[in-house]
Amino acid sequence: MPTGAEHTHWQHAFGALRGSVAPASGDDPRNAMFRLLALLGSAAPLNELLDGLARDVETWSKGVHCTFLVVDSTRRVLQPGAAPSLPLSYIDAIGQVAIAVGQGSCGTAAALREMVFVEDVERSDLWASHAQIALSYGLRACWSAPIVDDAGTVLGTLALYFRERRAPTKADIEFIQGASSLASFVIQRHRDSARLRASEARLAAAVWGTDIGLWESASDGDHTWFDDWSERFDIEPCVGLHQERHWRDRIHPEDIHAYASASDAAVNGFADHYVAEYRILTRSGAWRWLHERGKVSARDVNGKAQRFVGVCMCVDEQKKLEAALRAAENSYELAVSAARLPVWHYDVHSDTVTGNAHWHRTVGHELTDAEVPHRVETWLSDIHPDDAERNSKLLTPDATDDTDFYQSEFRIRLPSGEYKWLLDRGRVVERSANGAPTKAVGISLDIDAQKRMEFDLRESEQRFRGAFEFAAIGMALVAPDGRWLRVNRSLCGIVGYTAEELLATDFQSITHPEDLDTDVGQMRQMLDGALSHYDMEKRYIHKDGHIVWVLLSV
Repeated sequence: MPTGAEHTHWQHAFGALRGSVAPASGDDPRNAMFRLLALLGSAAPLNELLDGLARDVETWSKGVHCTFLVVDSTRRVLQPGAAPSLPLSYIDAIGQVAIAVGQGSCGTAAALREMVFVEDVERSDLWASHAQIALSYGLRACWSAPIVDDAGTVLGTLALYFRERRAPTKADIEFIQGASSLASFVIQRHRDSARLRASEARLAAAVWGTDIGLWESASDGDHTWFDDWSERFDIEPCVGLHQERHWRDRIHPEDIHAYASASDAAVNGFADHYVAEYRILTRSGAWRWLHERGKVSARDVNGKAQRFVGVCMCVDEQKKLEAALRAAENSYELAVSAARLPVWHYDVHSDTVTGNAHWHRTVGHELTDAEVPHRVETWLSDIHPDDAERNSKLLTPDATDDTDFYQSEFRIRLPSGEYKWLLDRGRVVERSANGAPTKAVGISLDIDAQKRMEFDLRESEQRFRGAFEFAAIGMALVAPDGRWLRVNRSLCGIVGYTAEELLATDFQSITHPEDLDTDVGQMRQMLDGALSHYDMEKRYIHKDGHIVWVLLSV
């Protein structure tokens, strides 16, 4: 556990306005924190998490309206995330906000990656495009801060609106900084959880969850857990004098160096916060994995941290899942490599198909392992025009059934310009809220030889039919019981019957009685394997009654 300073980060973030503006409600700041933590521990969507945070922010200043905007997938615009106390009609009127200087307080804050304080919306050049909308709703000042993740990427913005012209005090600035830092934690945790849920779905693993422990710690050893979190997880709380030393003594020897490096960097002023994962010894003697985040809330005049606030989460299940995922991924890679399966992945929204090396070879591209990740296709890349329309409908909302599997045959153009037949077997692994497929995985099997054989067989069959039908000699296909199965024109001409008349009967009915036993006997020997073929002269009875001598070759 880290050492701390004069006020907790949580109290500091939510209480900075206390000196200048009385709280809007009688809520204890810790109650607000606990409500937010309850949301963080749930599977609530991001807008609900941000809505809960915005409502807690608004309790500290009468008349303030807190809103959040989040960066969209293009990273060019901000879209509404939460605005619990502003009319929906205002949010709709503002719509998406471009990330650019001059696009209000939020668009400018996101573009510059710094706080923007507009004291008078009516007179600000930054609000030239939206001032009249804001004023029509009685909003006259707007302060905004960018929300940035641990890697420095802008995730969104936090904005505070006021109904009077207003400039920020030092306490206001500290308040908005704390609130934006907390919003960053909320968004990053939600994003990380979403990524994990997607990985779990792909590998059919169980959903994991964890409880959060909130703590604050000071350099004088004053350490507080805000609930019984450590007790619930069988962990010694290590409160009291020398708390930090006692806590570090319980960290696994293999993890203590990384933990100490991260924590000490924050203590000594090289960072304002730290993140660490480590194993700690429980009271029962077992090792438990923890994920800890700490932030400096106060420093002394020399810049050394005096007070920290942070959270601890038990991530035992996550670590087990990561181990299971690694094992599953290793097994999967081994199976794919051994079977040389041409596996592909398709993202519907970006219309991008990626695949492994075996898949690239199947479609005619010999790539190195380093080149494989960089070559992508679209869903209809190089597909034969005659097959494109059918393939374009495979992943529409109504095209797949409840099993989410599908199969398709199509031709694809190779780099040489020739076409090859492939059989795709795929499965939808992710859908949007309205049920539309968003991601699919599958394999592409080379069936070109099979399709060419089928084509050759069809051509051979057509040639046979032509030769059979128009042969100058009588020809027929006969079943073992003597039924005519197929007759050609010459045979019909010889015996005087139409094809339909012959197919309704058998060869015995038109064979001369004196020849029938010999004919049937030899046919049975051939069926039994005693003869490979036989020839005989025999007599057929013409339809008009006269006798027709024929040379029969079977």
